[in-house]
Order: sequence, then structure tokens, then C-alpha cells
Amino acid sequence: MNPINNIFNTLDEYTEQIQNRIAASAGALCVIKDNKIIHEWYSGFHHYHKGARKTGAESQFNVYSTRVNIRGSCCRDRSL
Repeated sequence: MNPINNIFNTLDEYTEQIQNRIAASAGALCVIKDNKIIHEWYSGFHHYHKGARKTGAESQFNVYSTRVNIRGSCCRDRSL
């Protein structure tokens, strides 16, 4: 595993816990620094119906409601 990704394990786990708690069919996390994606995490499917596509880098999510949470949960490690 890439060492920089280890930094985000707790945030990935937290995101998955929230996904499960709110019964969302999918969850995603994207960390951007200096206009570069430094971490991505995806879980679940686009919906709960048969044949649903697994989420991934090509999936589209409404991020307006999660942006504040992401900022509030930012990694404080300046070495990134």
C-alpha cells in the first residue's frame, strides 16, 4: 500500500461508517491538495436495484452537501 494512503485510512473508515449509518447505496472520498487529487476512496453501488454499477472514479456524486464535512475533517499533516 502507498504510504501516503495510510494517512487517510481513518478518514476512509469514517466515510464508510457514515455511508452505512445513513443507509446510502454508495460513498466516496476525494482529497485534493494544490489542485491535485492525492487520495480517492469509493464504496458501494449507484443504487440498490439489481444491475447497479459499482462506484469508482467515473461515478458522479452531488458534493455540495458534503463539502463542509470534508473541510471539517481535513488532515492536518503539513507534509502532504
